[in-house]
Amino acid sequence: MKRGWQLACALFCLATAPAGAEVLQVRFEDGRPAAELGLQRLEAASLEWYVAANDVVRALGLERFWKPETGKLVLKIGETKLQVTVDTRLVVVGDDDVLLHLPVRYRAGSVYLPLEFLETVLAPAAGPSWHFDRSRLQLTVGGGGADVLGIDYETVSGDTEVRLHLARSFQHRVQATSKELVRVRLFDAVVNPLALVGDAPAPLVRRLRAEQRGSEALLYLELEPNVDGFDASTRDGGRTLVILLRRGLEPTPQPEFKLPETAQRESFRPEGAARRGCSVLLLDAGHGGDDAGVRGSGLVEKDLTLELANRLRPQLEAALPLRVELLRSSDRSITDERRAELANKSGGDILVSLHCNGAFSPGASGFEVLFVGPHTVGNRAQTAAAGNFLPWQNAQGPYATRSQQLAQVLQTELGKRLSLPNRGAREANLTFLRGVAMPAVVVEVGFLTNAGEAGTLQSPEYATQLAAGIAAAVQRLCDRSAAEGERMGWVDEPESEAAKR
Repeated sequence: MKRGWQLACALFCLATAPAGAEVLQVRFEDGRPAAELGLQRLEAASLEWYVAANDVVRALGLERFWKPETGKLVLKIGETKLQVTVDTRLVVVGDDDVLLHLPVRYRAGSVYLPLEFLETVLAPAAGPSWHFDRSRLQLTVGGGGADVLGIDYETVSGDTEVRLHLARSFQHRVQATSKELVRVRLFDAVVNPLALVGDAPAPLVRRLRAEQRGSEALLYLELEPNVDGFDASTRDGGRTLVILLRRGLEPTPQPEFKLPETAQRESFRPEGAARRGCSVLLLDAGHGGDDAGVRGSGLVEKDLTLELANRLRPQLEAALPLRVELLRSSDRSITDERRAELANKSGGDILVSLHCNGAFSPGASGFEVLFVGPHTVGNRAQTAAAGNFLPWQNAQGPYATRSQQLAQVLQTELGKRLSLPNRGAREANLTFLRGVAMPAVVVEVGFLTNAGEAGTLQSPEYATQLAAGIAAAVQRLCDRSAAEGERMGWVDEPESEAAKR
């Protein structure tokens, strides 16, 4: 059966691949010079071409994340992540799976992707502005009639004017999703995500990114902290969308954050150091005050997370030999820096931050657990090199491994108890968590934009199930740390050769 499948695949590839072709041509419609990617045949029973992932990344300017210990490669195009694993055919595209006919391979220090990956996964993920022509072995980038023609900037009396040039007038919506992010939605429009992306393209704009989501073109302006609001207007009969970013007061310099004494001992563990178990669990009700978070189904995230935190506290204290404290017990605004500072001064051992999810699709559903992992904040050696003094955003460094363990255990325990879909545990570069000096995670408890799920989140039964899952995960982490004879933030290291002798 296997041999018959291989023969069928080989005949298909022979019929569709030009004889003697050894390169894939990449053409750019925005005027960039074309690129040629070398092709190889790696499968003895197939004539399908393979292309080195490194060549694809360089030619197309994609973000790349590689984990050699697991053989996993993630390519990011716009806001879509494509994950492949060496010697398997499964590709994870956002929340969906795609099964290739041939596996991804690893040869001579490089990951090789079957050409089918570019045709059936990469090009469709980029949207209609990309076109793959197998008969010519050609990938065209930026064609297909993109409606966002370009973007330029102008500084006016210290403010920044962002001008989006469009193919025609589109129904649109410009809104601030936070104090440092403005989202532009163009309905029934097409954008080339790679043609517009840029880091620090203009004063007050820290980064520009774009994505195609169904029939909507989405652009995100990541702003500097000193932006004091914006105005949106149109010109040229709607073909130019203008966003005026107003400059506010310059932010005060961020002080360097000195790791608490407990964190220092975890980074530089002396012989015979005193060891402490778990004693305080911090519950953080996400958002608050001016920062409302997600809105959906008549609910507001800041209110629901506070209600949940108050319901969970007595249940967790009853289930755990720990004291449970709330970082936010009222509807007040707390910046990420202040929230991290409060957590670090509390004497807490573990932090769980409660949030609600939201999506454009009303059918999006499930819970997930987020953490800032070792790859995001660096390792203990980098902490030591800094002499125990870190920018506050890197205080999570010594605890990142424990945070990852907590997230993985938590999604497992919640998955046993909650009726909602389990979206898993994943690493995320969250500003608040980066500043927390203890194992810490964010739990996205469910989607407010899903009417049925929003009702579930309000029920006392859901709070009971959530508390049971959190309690089980925290207990497992504390037991594991005690069994290993470690404090919460220590990271295992192999014995030195001298110690072994």
